[in-house]
Amino acid sequence: MGRMLRKITPAGRRLEAAMRAADNMRGKVGWFESAQYPDGLPVAYVATIHEFGYPEGNIPPRPTGRPTVAEHAQAWASLMGSGVKVIVRGGYTFEQVLDGLCLQAQGDWARTIANLTAPALKPQTIAARQRRYKDRSTVGSLDKPLVDTSLMVSSLTYQIEQRPEQRQLSLFSEGQFKGYAA
Repeated sequence: MGRMLRKITPAGRRLEAAMRAADNMRGKVGWFESAQYPDGLPVAYVATIHEFGYPEGNIPPRPTGRPTVAEHAQAWASLMGSGVKVIVRGGYTFEQVLDGLCLQAQGDWARTIANLTAPALKPQTIAARQRRYKDRSTVGSLDKPLVDTSLMVSSLTYQIEQRPEQRQLSLFSEGQFKGYAA
């Protein structure tokens, strides 16, 4: 039985390049090393405490990351699917699509933080905020969870990282259809 040869189209080449790029890149959304409070406390640490709560410190869970993923994962998958179609047509690179996806996820997460109102802050927390802001003007509400200084929402960002090559991914090779091999 003979081999079936297929001509690789420009779209096929773009798809293969995008898949190689996807295998070697990843996007991360969150708080990174540079995001710190003035006293050096990492914002990621504080965000994690609020995500899961800290009963010993009398801090209830105020999750934002997990609910954001649960609410938007389907839309993000659809956005990536639309991006791949544009890549195949030659409109974007994989990195541009990933950049857009991460930007969307960052915005969705920031909106979740901004919309969070429960559980309400304790009266002692509100009183402590009032004492801290006694000599300067405040922005927003003193009783809004997670926005005391607004550093958590303003330092939420994303990064696109190159991963070391772990495996070869090839759909096409030397003009022959090979199938997906990882």
